[in-house]
Amino acid sequence: MMRGIWLGVLVAGVVSLAGCGGIDPTKDCFDEFVQEYVLDVPADEMSNLCPGQNLAGPPAFPMNTLIIRMEYSAGEPYKVQTWRHWVDSSSEGSDCTSVRLEELVTRSRGAPDRRQIVATIDGEVVSEREMGSASMLYHDMKFDRRESPTPKRGRADKSRIESTEFGVDCFSQSASISWRKSMRGTECMPVSPIDSCPAFDKMMPIKAHEDVEGAPVVGRTTIFEYGKVGSVVDKSKWTMPE
Repeated sequence: MMRGIWLGVLVAGVVSLAGCGGIDPTKDCFDEFVQEYVLDVPADEMSNLCPGQNLAGPPAFPMNTLIIRMEYSAGEPYKVQTWRHWVDSSSEGSDCTSVRLEELVTRSRGAPDRRQIVATIDGEVVSEREMGSASMLYHDMKFDRRESPTPKRGRADKSRIESTEFGVDCFSQSASISWRKSMRGTECMPVSPIDSCPAFDKMMPIKAHEDVEGAPVVGRTTIFEYGKVGSVVDKSKWTMPE
């Protein structure tokens, strides 16, 4: 079953950051960035597992992984969300639980009014209907849902602004991190250096944390690169499966 689409595992990796042309993201607006964000939480509980199954992953059972990569250039976004999650694959009448790892990859390109979205499950292109409960992921990409406005320099409470290893500052605020909208956690969102810098409206949290029934939901940005148009994004790689 797939109830928690905004859940995943925090994967190991090298933190990447890059600036370009002397840009200071705490002071200067820029028109291009690449950000990769990972969310981490245990999978839904599955009991009485059948013996002898390969549970190594990645991610290893009982964890799920959601990796979101956003590339933005001159007003145009391209997002790839990779959701690797464990599902119940037991046959009817089985006396134990079999599980398998499923991979849903959703790609979107363009502004909301002319957006193209393509999803694959285990490499096969699927319709929105075939995605089932995974449509939560589809709709989040389609409508760019955001709970709070982008924090802005000079308007956000200075006491809640933090510096980060990426050069950009972030603003700590209450937010729903997981699929349980009734639960509240905290996220630290990039702070726009000026009142209007559209790139910051597309950014994801630098870090996030929430406790769901005692299980931590943890998110972090692992890649954050920014610069002038053409310096960090290659649009020729913005592919859409057919």
